[in-house]
Amino acid sequence: MSLRTRLLLGLSLAVAVPLLAFWVLGDHEIRRRTRENLIVHLLRGLARETSERLREQLLTSRGIAELFSVDDHTRALLRTGGRGRGNFESWFLRVAGRLVPTGSFVLFDAEGRPLFLAVDGAPGGTLREGAFPAPWFSSDPELLGPRFAPVRVSPFVSEEAGSSSRDPSRLVLPLRIPILEDDMRLLGFGVYFLPLGNLQADLERTRKVFVQEMGVKSAQVFLFLSGSGEGRILLHTDRGRIGARLDPPLALGFTKRGKRIYGVEALSPDAARPAPEFGADPLFWRVGVVADEDEIFQSVDALGSFFWILLAGILATTLGMASLISWMATRSLRGLESLAAELGEGHLDVRAKEEGPQEVRSLASSLNRMATRLEQDRERLRAAERDRAWTKMARQVAHEIKNPLQPLRLHAELIQRSEAAPQAKESAGTILRQVASLQRIVEDFQEFARASEPLDMSQEFAPGELLEELRALYGADPGLRLEIEEDGSCPDLRLRGDPQRLQQVLINALKNAIEASGPEPEIRILSRVQKEESPRAGLQEPRPREERGGEGPKASSLRWILEIQDRGCGVEGLDPDALFEPYFSTKRGGTGLGLALARRHIEAAGGRITLGPRSGGGAVLRIELPAFRSGERAP
Repeated sequence: MSLRTRLLLGLSLAVAVPLLAFWVLGDHEIRRRTRENLIVHLLRGLARETSERLREQLLTSRGIAELFSVDDHTRALLRTGGRGRGNFESWFLRVAGRLVPTGSFVLFDAEGRPLFLAVDGAPGGTLREGAFPAPWFSSDPELLGPRFAPVRVSPFVSEEAGSSSRDPSRLVLPLRIPILEDDMRLLGFGVYFLPLGNLQADLERTRKVFVQEMGVKSAQVFLFLSGSGEGRILLHTDRGRIGARLDPPLALGFTKRGKRIYGVEALSPDAARPAPEFGADPLFWRVGVVADEDEIFQSVDALGSFFWILLAGILATTLGMASLISWMATRSLRGLESLAAELGEGHLDVRAKEEGPQEVRSLASSLNRMATRLEQDRERLRAAERDRAWTKMARQVAHEIKNPLQPLRLHAELIQRSEAAPQAKESAGTILRQVASLQRIVEDFQEFARASEPLDMSQEFAPGELLEELRALYGADPGLRLEIEEDGSCPDLRLRGDPQRLQQVLINALKNAIEASGPEPEIRILSRVQKEESPRAGLQEPRPREERGGEGPKASSLRWILEIQDRGCGVEGLDPDALFEPYFSTKRGGTGLGLALARRHIEAAGGRITLGPRSGGGAVLRIELPAFRSGERAP
């Protein structure tokens, strides 16, 4: 079985088995829980929302009545026994009338005589005789607070018209509030009549949610009294039920009777409790919501069917995506397999495309990094092999050339001291000069061979000592413009290594810069300290112990950087790596060992050396070495 088939089968089982188990085992429980939660949260939630709106209307009416009880215009009218009616009516039309545009208001004196009437926000109107019983105008301190009275027919319509109609607009909820003088003496009463048509509109709004948004046409919303064995309906969206009694009365909460489901919520007692002294029972108002069970759960069943269709669609989509992912993953893996085969054959320059899933991309990235390291290791191995070969050859060449030079030099010197002809002596001088040149070459070969020996890292010295030596050797030369700039930010900076070797590297580098600069050399030497925040990606890794003969210094957080800048012929167009290869030289008669020796010494000290073009012409030799502060542990 192929990897793609196993992957597809595993993904399919991982998705299909849980979904099928959920389908089989959870269907019944989901439907049961959904029905219960729908009853509790939907019906009772809508009943609660409706009750809150009704409560706000009742509290608003009480606040408006309290406004009249404290206003100076109201009390002025009562103090004068109605003689300032014109001023009060003007004030009412200008200010107070805007507060009661949908209700009616009556102002009574302390004896219960009406002084001012406003019907639907407009002054005027006629009260029905006997509409207000005597307890309404009692001065009993217990009855001087704001009081709601029982629902009744509006006092501005006849009793017969109100009793023969089930129109809620003819019913009102009175709110009486006493109006007191500053010394708490009773001046009169203000009565505000809240039309139950406003409350009926709130009930109709709740039913509209059921019918239009949920499609439950059997839903009805009603307001009723519950307590003391009474369940009389005050308002109902089916107006034919207004005034009827619930049989049996509903208790607080919800009740399921046959195919009818009820949700009930009580109004706040502070807003809906009438005063018993006004002839009303201390009953609570409650909002009820009723709907047909089958019609409500028809949407639940439809939702359940849609859910299973959706579940099947998800399963099919998941399997399709699993197939696509399997194909993409195996395609990427096949590419990685091909890459691994090429790497095994030695083609270290190939790289994988980092595409596909995250895991495959990570694997491809790891393989690419491995290939890069292998390629770098191979190049380092080749460089080490070349170095060993050059070192071996340098020893052999130095040995083979050095041995015959001494006898040759002695014979040439004997010829010069003898009575030989002048022409012979001149030839002997030429031979001595060539022998001296060969001896310098032999010394270079010997130095190149010794550079592979272990480096003495026991000495600590200040980099400024190296610069002072350069200044002492070349600073007094009148034909040389030498500028040395030092960074004084770290005066206690120290280096570890062989100062003689490093000094020789700097002297040779400065000599090369002078020779490349022509008759009027201009050399600039810059020295500074740099703190490493992270490993430097461009630095060459320290060579193994067997390559340099000892363990070099570890990486340091400080780097001493030296740049030797000239305005010579430059190195543009040359391979930067070839410049440091042995026997590569751009000078006539050069051995090509200077930069190779410099690189060996610098890398043996854990540093890096580069040679590149300078902006505006010339070349820049850059040396980086690990450094530390005096008194700290050396790297």
